[in-house]
Amino acid sequence: MNTGTLILATAALILISGCAPLPPIPPESAAVQQCLVCRNKRDFSCLTVEKTPATPHARYGGRDYWFCSENCRCEFEKRPDQFSSKP
Repeated sequence: MNTGTLILATAALILISGCAPLPPIPPESAAVQQCLVCRNKRDFSCLTVEKTPATPHARYGGRDYWFCSENCRCEFEKRPDQFSSKP
């Protein structure tokens, strides 16, 4: 089997096996968090967000949640139970 065939076979195997597993959620004390809306959608492009005063966030069930955008924050606030119960 040549290198090109091996690379193609590996890529096919990755596609067949599905998406990569989600990274663990950082502890609340961490300087970065995960946007739970993006986590739920498996959108890895904006999953990790830095916690700053300008970062969109919401408080629910005694916890703070941080988001990559105002759109994700609004989506969370419409159905917080759908996102906050995700590990």
